[in-house]
Amino acid sequence: MADAVPNTVISAKVNGAIYSFEISHPESATCSAYTSATINNCIIPISYRVTSQNSNNMFYGNGIVLNESNAKVGFFGFTTFLDTPSPNWKSSSVYVSMANSGKINLSLTGTNDHTYQIVSGKSIDLQVGTTSAPVAKLFEFNPLWDSTVVEHKVVYSKYSLGKSTSMVVGFPTKIRSNGECASIVFHLAPVDYLQKESPASNAFKKYAAFSIDIWTKDGLKLASVDSRDSTNFFAPTLITQVPINMCNKIFTSGSDTTLRLSFKTGISIVYGDIVEFNENLLVVGNPVTNNQSSRKTTIICSKGKITKKLTAVKPTCPTGFKRK
Repeated sequence: MADAVPNTVISAKVNGAIYSFEISHPESATCSAYTSATINNCIIPISYRVTSQNSNNMFYGNGIVLNESNAKVGFFGFTTFLDTPSPNWKSSSVYVSMANSGKINLSLTGTNDHTYQIVSGKSIDLQVGTTSAPVAKLFEFNPLWDSTVVEHKVVYSKYSLGKSTSMVVGFPTKIRSNGECASIVFHLAPVDYLQKESPASNAFKKYAAFSIDIWTKDGLKLASVDSRDSTNFFAPTLITQVPINMCNKIFTSGSDTTLRLSFKTGISIVYGDIVEFNENLLVVGNPVTNNQSSRKTTIICSKGKITKKLTAVKPTCPTGFKRK
């Protein structure tokens, strides 16, 4: 990439090390990427580079977009290996959701170990289009459910800025157990919430996030899954199926068991933009009737000199015969 001219410079202090974060961005932009009835979602290309006193370090984080009232209206992400003394410019995109035209500024999100100060910065004059397009219709979501699923439900995770869908999640709310084990399958469909709420591309899925914890009413954790533990968690298909198998003797008591599903979905790159759902799953328990009680056994019955061999689930000797 050719040398760019930085028009926003941020001084960063991360774990005691000093960094200089330079951003080259347009000073005006038009929102035309996606328009709904109330919110306009814009994508603005930018270039950035990071320099530091310490070379060959990794620097990553979340950028935020602020409006004239210093309210967060967007984000941008960055990850770079420091390549001083000649840092390279890299490409990224700023995602903004605003209903009206106005000026926006780029900044970074601070934490206890990360502090930032704007050294110099220029605003982006964002012109929001006045022509409205039809509200996007979400793609059809029809997962296939296993025969053990009695009842199921679908929820929609919403992106906080644009209020558009970021992920569709289908899950059972009532299933039948199979002996000591019960299986639950989550159906996940990441959504490109900036482009007409269409299915997310493989490149866009890297921003999707999902985690699930399953508990009993007594606080016993039966299962836990987190998409951040895998680099290829989401399938290249529309729906990603996440099967979870749970085995516990509580399912063989013959009575129903209520489990607590605590799962989170959203956009992993945006700190705090994760939606949490708490749902109940009713597992219809089955007493142990297979293997032990349904296994056939053989007995020998006798009456005088007559001997009979009987094989059945619960064999009994005929009248007048005695079991040997």
